[in-house]
Amino acid sequence: MSSGVPFRLRINLGVSSSEGSALAGLTYKLQYALRGADNSCDTSFTSESYADVLTSSTPVRSYNNVTPSNGAAYLTNASDPTRSGVTAVGQTYNEDNPISVTTSTPAGQDMLWDIALMTSGVSAGEHYCLRVVKESTGATLNGGYSVIPEVAIVAATVTQANYRWYSNADSTTPGSVLAAQDTAAYSVAAGTPIRLRQRLAVDTASLGINQDFKLQYAERSGICDTSFSGEMFYDVNNPGGENQSVTANSTIVSENTSYGTFSWTSPQNAAGEDSTYAQLAGATTGSYYLQSSQHGFNIRPDATISGIELKVRVYYEGYDASDSNVRLAKAGIPVGTNHATSASFSYMSPAYYTYGSPTDLWGTTWTPSEINDTNFGGMFSGWTSDSVPVGTLYVDNMQIVVYYTVPDIIKFYDNVTPTNAASISSIGSDPTNGVRGTIYQSYQEVNLFSASTVVAAGSDGLWDFALATDSSVAGKTYCLRTVKSDGGLLDTYTNIPEISFASAGGPTLDQKTRGGQAVVDGVKSPYSF
Repeated sequence: MSSGVPFRLRINLGVSSSEGSALAGLTYKLQYALRGADNSCDTSFTSESYADVLTSSTPVRSYNNVTPSNGAAYLTNASDPTRSGVTAVGQTYNEDNPISVTTSTPAGQDMLWDIALMTSGVSAGEHYCLRVVKESTGATLNGGYSVIPEVAIVAATVTQANYRWYSNADSTTPGSVLAAQDTAAYSVAAGTPIRLRQRLAVDTASLGINQDFKLQYAERSGICDTSFSGEMFYDVNNPGGENQSVTANSTIVSENTSYGTFSWTSPQNAAGEDSTYAQLAGATTGSYYLQSSQHGFNIRPDATISGIELKVRVYYEGYDASDSNVRLAKAGIPVGTNHATSASFSYMSPAYYTYGSPTDLWGTTWTPSEINDTNFGGMFSGWTSDSVPVGTLYVDNMQIVVYYTVPDIIKFYDNVTPTNAASISSIGSDPTNGVRGTIYQSYQEVNLFSASTVVAAGSDGLWDFALATDSSVAGKTYCLRTVKSDGGLLDTYTNIPEISFASAGGPTLDQKTRGGQAVVDGVKSPYSF
């Protein structure tokens, strides 16, 4: 079972002869637990911590089918779980907790429920255990448990397979074909909207409906090969997505003595929001800097930095406390303007104080490589009052937000009529993949995208992407690929979409032969050019 794939659990509860009949109206609920270190979904629940299955937010959750409706009558099936010689009484189909006894069941017989479920946010290799308990108290069943249902999570194997380029149309159906299947499109006009239909082949396990992917592009280096040798891939921008930002907490905070005279206690505690604090007491003038580093930024090299914010989570106790000197560190060295405000911090309650803005470069210039450097960070110096009671300053976290713009080289295109994620259907020129089935997914105008319908192992999902470019693509060739939402590569790539754009400079001109006459020494002679 892979994440995001709906499934059904049919489970029976035996009515003990010592308990009497199970009367209509009794209620139970389904619980789940990640299998424990003993690697066993055992009936003693050793190493497991169970929680209720909810309709959302839990790793194992209820699933809402279009039909049937929740609480519908149980329909028997030849594969129903049974006990030899024991009569089973069907109860209901369920899409959430609780599950109820709708048909009274005599002692010595079993009750059967059909429960629709799905996993979400789970990882390959995990196993989940399921049990039924009393709904009102959460207590385990009086008669105990003979078997515990177990769900093993297996990852689908996803391959970027076949593709085809089309002209754009204001519809979920693309325009005319621009090239043969799995063939580069050539001499496409820069700035003209285009469409790409792309197949992802699924094997090993089904591809669920909550696994996200994103589309990337790179200017070609040599050939568009499946090893991506020489290419630098970037995410395809969403419409209007050239303005971006990224936020990162500090992972390292140390003391820098290039400013101030007072030391901090436990400066490393100012790394990460975890309610552990670097402390400063009795600093009547500026303290040494708290210097953050290793924020882990990875901004693309062609970005333009437009602004930086430093956010410090801080509070004070005692009489008063504030900032003394606030700067940024470039290559570990304080740079730019001092952004201290001298305003009093929050009393007794931690809060973030923001220095800088989306358009503030702190009096200097920045490149992506300087931001990505492990020694880029914030510099914070504070002071506290020596009046009674003596002030103490507490800093929990130093967080940085970087604002930047990226080129709109290849971006998604927003057509007027179809909406993003609209359903698509078959057309005669669709790319094919041998005899493998096609599960049509969605029309896409943004990253991220996912399967709108489960793709069974052995089949392919097909998506339709609306794209556009800026004028800088003229005369260049680009490769496209699909990756996981975190940027990780798919399992395999067999075909890489390739597209070449016509050079700038106006219409194409052909030299033509023309005729005329030349006169040499009074003699006329024909000639051509």
